[in-house]
Amino acid sequence: STITPPVALASFAAAAIAGSPPMRTAVESARIGIAKYLVPFVFVYSPSLLFEGPLWRTVATTVLAVFGLWGLSVALEGWLRRAIGMPSRLLVAALSVATLAPLTGSLLFGLPSYVWALGGATLLAAFVFLSLRGASPRSAPTGAGA
Repeated sequence: STITPPVALASFAAAAIAGSPPMRTAVESARIGIAKYLVPFVFVYSPSLLFEGPLWRTVATTVLAVFGLWGLSVALEGWLRRAIGMPSRLLVAALSVATLAPLTGSLLFGLPSYVWALGGATLLAAFVFLSLRGASPRSAPTGAGA
């Protein structure tokens, strides 16, 4: 409730300090903090995060959940070392949601959900790798001709 409108006490206090519009600051803080709204659902649909079941499933679910929430925050923020366009943001958001899928049961088209989760994580990793690969500025050439 401290960052969610209409209460948003922390956001309103930050807006007063920064001199920015209070509701705009509260909406922005709620958008940035959206991952915290998904964590309870991830716990419900993936009880292995609460150490129920084998250790390998807990480790795999934890890694996928962290990776999925990070990807979702990248998609919502629209920034990964540089601005990313709306098609890329939608793709990253879809892959992040697939990564947050529980590792048991079945989802779309009767495929096991771990296929969606691992596939989403793989494609999200490929997107991040390709985005970061071209993001670093190249140094200017040095030498006699420069």
